[in-house]
Amino acid sequence: MRIIYIDVDTLRADHTTPYGYHRPTTPNLQRLADKSVTFDRYYCSDSPCLPSRTALTSGQFGISNGVIGHFGPAAQFRLDAGHGPEPDRPLLGQRLGWGGYYTAAISVFAERHLAYFFHGNFRESIRATDRFGDEEAPDVTRAAIDWLRRHADEDDWYLHLTYWDPHTNYTQPAEWTERMAASGPVQAWPDEETIAAHAEFYGPRSALDLHYSLMGAGTSPVPHNMPDAIRSRADFGGWWRPPTSSPRTGTRASPTWRCPAPGAAEATGPDRTDQCSRGSPPWRSPCRSGPSRTGRRPGRLDHHPGPQPDRGWVQRDRPAGLGCRPGGRLTARGDVRWAAT
Repeated sequence: MRIIYIDVDTLRADHTTPYGYHRPTTPNLQRLADKSVTFDRYYCSDSPCLPSRTALTSGQFGISNGVIGHFGPAAQFRLDAGHGPEPDRPLLGQRLGWGGYYTAAISVFAERHLAYFFHGNFRESIRATDRFGDEEAPDVTRAAIDWLRRHADEDDWYLHLTYWDPHTNYTQPAEWTERMAASGPVQAWPDEETIAAHAEFYGPRSALDLHYSLMGAGTSPVPHNMPDAIRSRADFGGWWRPPTSSPRTGTRASPTWRCPAPGAAEATGPDRTDQCSRGSPPWRSPCRSGPSRTGRRPGRLDHHPGPQPDRGWVQRDRPAGLGCRPGGRLTARGDVRWAAT
């Protein structure tokens, strides 16, 4: 038997055509589904990316294999040192190999997530490009077709392909975003009430931190395809704007940023979120006194929400070397942060 496993990162089934999405997002998947078996109750045991693929290839839940997150001890695969695979917990590719299958992958997952145990699944691992993540689909497909042509006369192989295109950042040309927006309205959920509820908590990739601000500026690098945050239905479903210059230059295609301070000027340039942002609950900065400001997420290292005993906020230690300089940005001082419980 020949097996091709197509691994598409962050793709939601309910946003594909075979599973009833009302926009024509995946016509090619639909053609495949028309002559295939599809599953209505198929669940991921662990998420996101690293825990999910570790569970897939180890056959164990994250609580057993050790990988339940992306960084630090939470991302360490439990594997004893020694010679050869552990007979009681082989990887998927090793199990297939024992059954006579030749295993290969066209994937940069191991390099992207420093998960080099992933290579233990395959006799042959190919990187479609010289990049360490976010290869575009045409490059992966080109390498896959080349591999299939070279192995066309063989049997009993397993080929694992990894695609990243649905993952943020949404770098597709603006014309595709416009075409999809014109094909029909977005679904009714999440509604305004649900979106407002999401503003009550913080987490990486959450509604108020789509762009993982703990590892960067937190602003959208593709403002013509993605907003900075989701604070309303307009942000969720009506975002498309013609592309303009980079937001880092002080111009962007988005609604006007408003300052909460009376008489304050509109903020521009890369540091505008130090002074202003759009409507979300006000969080007071510990870095400076003055009026509350909006738009910064609870849990940010340089912010806390002020006294709100009903929210369960706690003060936690943070590594030395993080603090605030005038204007509210992080510097090499400080020793506390605020987080939600």
